[in-house]
Amino acid sequence: MRDLVTLNLHRLKTGWFWPLVLLALPNCALERNGLPSPPNLDPGPSPQDAIMCDIEVFQSAAGRRCAKPKDLADGIALGSAAIALVTGQQKMIGLDYSADAQNHCGEGNPEAIDFESLFPDGLAVCVNCGQSKPADPAGVCVARCEDMVPLNENHPPDPVTFCKQHARPSTNFLQFGCFAGACPGGVFNLAFKDPRRDAEKVSWDDAVNVMVNGNGLTKNGGLNANFDAGAVSDQWIFQGDGYVEFEAAEVGKSHVAGLQVVPPGCTKPADCPDMDQDFTDISFAISLNANNKYYIFESGNPVMGNFDATGAWGVYSMNQRFRVTVTDNHNGTYDVAYSFIDPMNPCFPGQPCNVQNITTTLGVPATYPLRVDTSFRELGATLNNVTIVRIQPQ
Repeated sequence: MRDLVTLNLHRLKTGWFWPLVLLALPNCALERNGLPSPPNLDPGPSPQDAIMCDIEVFQSAAGRRCAKPKDLADGIALGSAAIALVTGQQKMIGLDYSADAQNHCGEGNPEAIDFESLFPDGLAVCVNCGQSKPADPAGVCVARCEDMVPLNENHPPDPVTFCKQHARPSTNFLQFGCFAGACPGGVFNLAFKDPRRDAEKVSWDDAVNVMVNGNGLTKNGGLNANFDAGAVSDQWIFQGDGYVEFEAAEVGKSHVAGLQVVPPGCTKPADCPDMDQDFTDISFAISLNANNKYYIFESGNPVMGNFDATGAWGVYSMNQRFRVTVTDNHNGTYDVAYSFIDPMNPCFPGQPCNVQNITTTLGVPATYPLRVDTSFRELGATLNNVTIVRIQPQ
């Protein structure tokens, strides 16, 4: 969020200085005629914490504009927000590819959303966590919007209705409640380390013949030469772009991991336990094999590589990180990419990775939700540090 204030001042007109004053003086508010009025947001005593909000800029009574080429170049799709967070991408424009937006703008064409602050980071609102009025993050975002938008030169005729529809907690914020201590002295610290930039550690369900080691797994039961062990993630990808990333703790044993399309009719993990530990029910998988080579399978069917006559794509080393990514094409399909991280250039939160693509399957029917699925053959086979990046449900 570096240079957030500078970017806002550069983009907005002079009248927009006052919301920044209000952020520094949270117990005050000004009407457009300059007379004091009670603020909609009471941040509570000594606000030291932050809530991150996506607050849209009012465009016109006709609604959002259809994205122009410059918007497409300067924007981030709403469905790409989680990956944008972990890779440090920041823009002032969001691109809405929802069905309603494409009905408005034409198939394949999004609406452009102007935000009050960098997207997907959000606008930092300083509060005393739990002591503000409203106290909940959603209410805080709406109240801050109601205090801000009337001061805009171009503002909605009904700020309350506009803010209820166009102000919300930022991507993946709600799991934190607030960012404790992010506003020392009531001012947001631009050097604050945003925990949303870290990939989520996978939590496991339906563990069979495996020992759970935090966000890793080790086969400790079943037959030594059968794919009869595994577990699935409690976290699901419900929409947009996302990926799973993992590494093998050793070579000489077989471990398979990737993304599984959740069976139809399931809305939560308890509805559909994973009853099959074989790798053939993993929709999009990378197999780190006992022969030190890696293979790709889709629902048990090999995607043949040209590394050698076995259809392998290459050789792997222990602790080398692999990734399976879905990217929404906004047309009812997604692309599935199989890749690995350059071992000489590891990833760091909030920065782009040096991802080496192995192969991509294009135009797969976009079926959600997806969950992480795993399968193991030899006793002792271990996957370490399995993580997922996704837009979390709010």
